Amino acid sequence: MKTTRPDYYDKFKCIADRCRDSCCIGWEIDIDPETLKIYEHECGTLGEKLKKNIKDGSFVLTEDERCPFLKADGLCELICRKGEGYLCEICAEHPRYYEHCGEHLDMGIGLCCEEACRLLFCENKPLGFITEGEGELDDETAELLQLRKELTDKIQDESSDLEKMFFSLDGEIFELWDSFEPYDNRWTKTSAYIKEHFGELVSLECEFNVYIGKRSYEYRRLAVYLLHRYFMRAAYCAPSVILRGISLYMKTQYLWDICVYHKTGKFDFCDRIETAKYISKQIEYSEENIDALFYGV
Repeated sequence: MKTTRPDYYDKFKCIADRCRDSCCIGWEIDIDPETLKIYEHECGTLGEKLKKNIKDGSFVLTEDERCPFLKADGLCELICRKGEGYLCEICAEHPRYYEHCGEHLDMGIGLCCEEACRLLFCENKPLGFITEGEGELDDETAELLQLRKELTDKIQDESSDLEKMFFSLDGEIFELWDSFEPYDNRWTKTSAYIKEHFGELVSLECEFNVYIGKRSYEYRRLAVYLLHRYFMRAAYCAPSVILRGISLYMKTQYLWDICVYHKTGKFDFCDRIETAKYISKQIEYSEENIDALFYGV
């Protein structure tokens, strides 16, 4: 098996109580069968608390949707008492993702996490990748990997026109947004605001681009992230289908960013992390919304 991961992958480490947006709040946490057996056989007060707070193979969230083992200081009670090795699979792996295509595996870190966003956007340089492992790739997989590399090189070439590739703003995006399952009320309210003020936002495009200046590299790195995560799905459809979905994602991100600038008069690096994280939650972590993005269903 050959694996490919971004060059910052091994730098990732959960920042725990320093995170402003805990993944232990508001997410359903399923426990893998192997870990569930360990939890079921735990003794003492911890065992009693585990039994009380697990139902149908998942942690029972509190009324404010917190994991029952998330402490007031933002740390995990299970890690504090038993170590990181005691975590269930989803807690240990999140926000890492794995995408298989034949004998090739893509590994990455999803952008629903602010530390993942920081790692992706903190460096103004082309995003690199590390490929390791052995194995024969079938012709289709090898061809798609080669095409992905060529597209990656084109996106990261500063002389290429990223706007023509991804950012032509039009009302097409709203039909997609209407098909989305909202992550929360913020999506509903802000998407309605963008529709209402679309003309104003488009007129701000040049001003916004001047404002972010050299930080336009953030969009190139985002496009490469999306290409790395999703392009190999072209094994099951035309590459153009995946590229159109990536373009729609980029347009969504771009409009959301301009909206923040329109409302606040600024768009700093904290705004970059916040908006990228939110759009990822809205789209990438809903199977229905990902299907709508790429396949229109």
